[in-house]
Amino acid sequence: SNLYGREKEILLLQSSLDKASQGETRIVFITGVSGSGKSALIKSFLTSISDIFVQGKFNQYETSMPFGGLIHSLRDLVSILLSKSEKEIQEFKELVSKHIGNNGKILLNQFPELEFILGPQPELSKLPPDENQNRFYHTLSSFIKVLTEISRPFVLCLDDLQWADSASLRFVETILVHSEIKKFLCILSFRSEEFELSSSFSSVLRKIESSRVKIDRIKVGLLDEKNVYSLIQDLFPGWEEQSKFATSIFLKKTSGNPLAIIQLLGICQKKRLINYQFKSKLWKWDLEKIEKLSISDNVVDLLCDRIKTLSPELQELLGVCSCLGKNLL
Repeated sequence: SNLYGREKEILLLQSSLDKASQGETRIVFITGVSGSGKSALIKSFLTSISDIFVQGKFNQYETSMPFGGLIHSLRDLVSILLSKSEKEIQEFKELVSKHIGNNGKILLNQFPELEFILGPQPELSKLPPDENQNRFYHTLSSFIKVLTEISRPFVLCLDDLQWADSASLRFVETILVHSEIKKFLCILSFRSEEFELSSSFSSVLRKIESSRVKIDRIKVGLLDEKNVYSLIQDLFPGWEEQSKFATSIFLKKTSGNPLAIIQLLGICQKKRLINYQFKSKLWKWDLEKIEKLSISDNVVDLLCDRIKTLSPELQELLGVCSCLGKNLL
């Protein structure tokens, strides 16, 4: 899918990546309101790079699961490591031995598939709870350092950081504030309106901001008239005047929020307010009815409005699925 109005943001991300490639540690804060397109921006950037990257996403309803969004994403990386050449795998093993030493069992406990590369690891020595926890954080941090040395640079992207569990937040603080990791780009995305929601979340951000690591900031704003018009014309090519009028209606109803625009387009299609004309091969808008649509200003309410148009059976199924979490599929 196309990305609209984010050219400057992509250039800034690429610039941060280039600086990380030259040996720096770079952090990018990506902020914006719900539905502004933070995740879409990240996805577009990551698909354009050839470097090794890990993308983790935190969930509002899984904050009690330690390292929830982080460990899942690092596990995806293991399959990439397994596909490397024999020479690259040998380099990885040597780096693990150098940076992690006798703590390799911690990696195998989290990523069992790594045993195919590292082989059996010695049992861990017994430590008091606090020291054991510190050893765990140190080992994960050292694993990130290994990844930066084999990928040059390594990109770690954590989306929806405002929902991160306390263990993940402490890990983020460890690698960005208390570790010396070079050739490393860390992208942290979070909702600007929820900065004060979690005291531990905002506390970690402030510690990162006061550290010596260089930070780039991207605020993902709402779409302007030009980009809303481009989006509408790309999805539903129509007569220029109609599309311009539709653009003004959509701007008024959504304030240029990308998610709200997509949801509203779906509602219009469901209600058959956009119809394809086979003769002209263009889409025709029922602008009068669209203008009269009662649409919520809030993106979440807009989603709820769409759910209400589904059959009772589908609504019940969605309710059951929501209880099963994001890993349903």
